[in-house]
Amino acid sequence: MTLALMKALAPIISMTRLSAAIAASAILSASCAWAGGVASPSAPLPEDIAGKPAKVRRFPTFCEIPPRPTNVRSGKAFRQAVVAIRLAGVHLVAQTAPGTFSLDDTDGFASAARAEATPPPPMSPLDVQQTEDFSKQARALAIPPSPR
Repeated sequence: MTLALMKALAPIISMTRLSAAIAASAILSASCAWAGGVASPSAPLPEDIAGKPAKVRRFPTFCEIPPRPTNVRSGKAFRQAVVAIRLAGVHLVAQTAPGTFSLDDTDGFASAARAEATPPPPMSPLDVQQTEDFSKQARALAIPPSPR
């Protein structure tokens, strides 16, 4: 029986005879360990696997079928989303094709980017009085409370 099982599983499990033999022997050893050392289909199932089927108290009625959800996209909306994603992919592939960009003239690119960038606003002169007021407020808050 084990040889017939190995032959039946060989074309399903693997692409080579060696890996089929390894897979079949692993399956057979697992089934032998499961069945208590005997690989026969008539061996009884252990209680923890077989269990007892639950009793069906009553069958549901057609009135208990929930209503159709309203917050789900329709098939047409899914189709439009898929088409939009595929078009975006085609557009991306077209933009990043090998002939669309080059790494030549990097200095020209850098100078154009610098010309396009806006410089930061000029710094205003520091107001010494504001700094002193802030320091005075911070010192007033940093005084520890009096011990009781």
